[in-house]
Amino acid sequence: MPTPKNTQPRLKTAIVGAGRIAAEHFRFFQANPEVELAAVCDLSPVLGQWSAETFGATQSFTDYTRMLEQVEPDVVHICTPPFTHKSIATDCLEAGAHVLCEKPITPTNEEFLELWELAQKKGLRLIEDQTYRFTRNFLELESLVTQGRIGRVKEVEVRVILDVTGPTSRYGDKSMPHPSHNLPAGVIHEFLPHMTYLALRFLPEVESIRAAWNRHGNNELFGADDLDALVIGGDVHARLRYSAGQWPDCFMIIVRGDAGWIETELFRPYIRLTTARLGGDKLGHFVNQFRNGTTFLRASVSGLWGKIMQRDAYDGIDNLLARTYRAILDDGESPVSFADMDRSTRLVDDLVQGDDRR
Repeated sequence: MPTPKNTQPRLKTAIVGAGRIAAEHFRFFQANPEVELAAVCDLSPVLGQWSAETFGATQSFTDYTRMLEQVEPDVVHICTPPFTHKSIATDCLEAGAHVLCEKPITPTNEEFLELWELAQKKGLRLIEDQTYRFTRNFLELESLVTQGRIGRVKEVEVRVILDVTGPTSRYGDKSMPHPSHNLPAGVIHEFLPHMTYLALRFLPEVESIRAAWNRHGNNELFGADDLDALVIGGDVHARLRYSAGQWPDCFMIIVRGDAGWIETELFRPYIRLTTARLGGDKLGHFVNQFRNGTTFLRASVSGLWGKIMQRDAYDGIDNLLARTYRAILDDGESPVSFADMDRSTRLVDDLVQGDDRR
């Protein structure tokens, strides 16, 4: 009996920008039978050709407009510097391709809304890569909060410590300034979408904002290397904290409720849950310490294995991309909605302005 042919639909995909973050997308393409990587585009012909050959693309280009004309992809992944996103996404949508774009999808909310209007006019998907929302640890944290394990949410903190100012950082090289220095909030603007879209998962509304920007380092490329912001919505407070001058690096989310609190770290994944336990305050604290101690031990082993297997905080990309392609194929709900992107880009705008806003 002849083997039946594979009738599973495949989407013709192209990627613009073959730098560091693109490697995570390439890994997904290779593992997903629903995706045909048709083309890679990069300004470097060597990098583009190498990426195409390594990851099985049919063609490589240095001009994405030629790629759109010749390949006619169903989906385009945009992995270029943020200031290029709007123009590339516009051309991709005009060419009839769904767009998945790295963050920030655009520097401002106004530009995002223009892109969204075009996508709706064309009947196409426009999705920002909100990677960290789809990591295993954050999804577990969100699930525990939804289950009511910490009661009613009262506070969320997103804290990023990452030294981007030093000479070994791609952002700190004074001889070759990174394009992100030209964003409205400079390099930190690159990280703001992560901080805002995570905090907004627990903040039903935004009523007032206080944002303080400072430069504590001596790298004059940076207008600011430190952000301390408070966002209030109803009785929920959100604190967004970025620092380039502390150690060690971290990406921490803490959600506090009226019956406990929960924390995770995306760079060194673990989940820490503290709630009321049987035995009263004294014994309950002991039980929490014991359970969290075993959690940290398991996380250490898991973290070491992740290092060995070269897994990192980008594990959410596979999950997000799988949901995105399934939504396109099944005409289902996008994993990142208009409201998700609109609220996040509006909050970024307000934080960039820096003044108290009510």
